[in-house]
Amino acid sequence: MGLFACHLETFDGMFLFAPNSAIWNNPLKNHTGNAGRLVSIDVTVASNADIDRARDILVAMAERDTRVLKMPPPHVCVECLTGAGLLLNLRIWASHDNVGELQRTIIEQAMHELEAAGIEALQPQQVVRIIPPDTDPSRLLPRSQPAFNGLRSSAISGWR
Repeated sequence: MGLFACHLETFDGMFLFAPNSAIWNNPLKNHTGNAGRLVSIDVTVASNADIDRARDILVAMAERDTRVLKMPPPHVCVECLTGAGLLLNLRIWASHDNVGELQRTIIEQAMHELEAAGIEALQPQQVVRIIPPDTDPSRLLPRSQPAFNGLRSSAISGWR
């Protein structure tokens, strides 16, 4: 830290030159200041799945992984019940050296572990329904009249 500016090194190896006014007026994140960092992942399982078994599988998987810190121990809880199923949250701690790699690989590892045990880990689903804007003239057509571009009214009857 100098009189007018600071020279900082980011976690990805970049050097930053920051004026002191930016440092004094904004919070700074230190990614390496603590011994561990929290990694939290969500996994959706079918609503009729055995929650205790799924929890035991995820905790055992985390305990076997050498990148996961032993203290605090891994924890799995039910976050919520969604239309797709039960949302389980796995909370693990990793050293700052391993957190990036762990975040990228633990989700796939959890999916494989649950599927190998016969517990279906559901894929995210999204339904998109496109509704024409109020300015679209096809919204005003009665069902008996053809649409503007040569389509029959039955092709746009679902647009309301």
